[in-house]
Amino acid sequence: GTFETLQKEFSTEIETLTNVEHRSLVKLIGFVDEDNESIIVSEYVPNGTLREHLD
Repeated sequence: GTFETLQKEFSTEIETLTNVEHRSLVKLIGFVDEDNESIIVSEYVPNGTLREHLD
């Protein structure tokens, strides 16, 4: 189902962020994956949001 797909995508994202380091990517600080809550904590990047830079 959809929930399982989202869990797999989250796990893949965490694995990627853990194994990749590049000056153009924000650093992974940590994550939470408990019950129905999945959160990625990344370093603070000033000067607006990613959406603002992409638009």
